[in-house]
Amino acid sequence: MPRTPVAAVPGPPTPTSIVPVKRTREDTGDGADDRQPTPKRSKPSPNSKGAKALDPEGDAVIVLDNHKTGFQEKYLVSSKILSLASPVFTKMFSQKFSEGAKVRNGEVPSIDLEEDDAEMMGIILNILHYRLEDIPRDIETLPLAILAMLSDKYDCKRALGGWIETWFTSQKFNACFSTGTPLGIGYALLAAYKFHCKLSFLSGLASRASKCLPHNFYTQCYKDGLTDLLPEDLEDALIVHIDEAMHRRFATLHGVEEQLQEKSKGFQLSPPGAHLPSLRQDYRVAAYFPLLRKAGLYPHSEQVEGLSVDQVFRKIEGMAKDSGHRCQGGQKCPLKVALKKVLDEALVIRTVVDFKWTWK
Repeated sequence: MPRTPVAAVPGPPTPTSIVPVKRTREDTGDGADDRQPTPKRSKPSPNSKGAKALDPEGDAVIVLDNHKTGFQEKYLVSSKILSLASPVFTKMFSQKFSEGAKVRNGEVPSIDLEEDDAEMMGIILNILHYRLEDIPRDIETLPLAILAMLSDKYDCKRALGGWIETWFTSQKFNACFSTGTPLGIGYALLAAYKFHCKLSFLSGLASRASKCLPHNFYTQCYKDGLTDLLPEDLEDALIVHIDEAMHRRFATLHGVEEQLQEKSKGFQLSPPGAHLPSLRQDYRVAAYFPLLRKAGLYPHSEQVEGLSVDQVFRKIEGMAKDSGHRCQGGQKCPLKVALKKVLDEALVIRTVVDFKWTWK
């Protein structure tokens, strides 16, 4: 039997709180109250004055407070469409609620969703009513996280269809992993979590985040309250993974000193010059630490704590390629060999050591 489509679609200033208040879902009993006669034809209502008609024959008005503009936004909607898209709206428009009773009596009830973000809820209402002209395809992680929480609140993910994939593949969303802040990356994880994405996608996103988040990301996210919205096991796993990756990386960096001291053979500088005794172990060690300092990797400080795995890799890559050291040892020079080893290890950590976590 063919299924009735719900919404097969193709695919802020920051609010005081991005958490939408969960609307109570009361038990509907044995379902007898839902077997109602055909609703009466809706009567003209002053509630719909100034409302955007998502359905010209709509039978309810959704009212949203836009804190950005200071004005209310009204949408004339179809209770039938909303009920098909969301079990929360199904109960809201049932006979047990005043809104449903008014619709059945031919009235046009006004429903104030004052706790919901007006812009993001407006996007959801437009999608559900197939008003797709002004739906943004490129969206940043904070508004997407708000959208995802509203989708979770009203349980309407399926009705949003391909739009979720469109947003997750958009340029603005993915830019947060290269130019964004820890909060931006945190909102990306929150969006995926609240949209109830597949485990493979969630794990892949968390793996990307583990390479882009700084060592001290938790402190920044904690101040914003984001840590209260993400699963605790995700936060713990990210902290442990980043700690281990950073420890492994800096252990390799600091182990180079011992490696250089073990190599006693010296090479003449190029262009040719005097063969100095200090060109051996002491010289190579003395040449290594200025490279670390220039790259911002020595001494270990709060500045280093604020770096991500990817940022440390790029610093090591630059240090290895532009050491400025020239001698007749060529690629056999112990300093160059040590720098290549550090770079190879950093590349392994960046691309091979993956973040493994089971979403609960």
